[in-house]
Amino acid sequence: KRAIRRGSKKLILHETGPRELYDLKADPGETRNIAAEEPQLVRELEESPADWIQQKQEKKPAATQSVS
Repeated sequence: KRAIRRGSKKLILHETGPRELYDLKADPGETRNIAAEEPQLVRELEESPADWIQQKQEKKPAATQSVS
């Protein structure tokens, strides 16, 4: 399982099963899953790690070849 945070929102992703989204400011005990109420935010947070990894890879300098 992994978790992604944006501001006070925390998305928990399980390999199987439903997504869990909590508003840590309003619900610090993570007792009320609001994923069904905010499906767009769930999609954005699910995509954000892939976007971050892609951006990092695009910014990597190209490997240099040594000439002997």
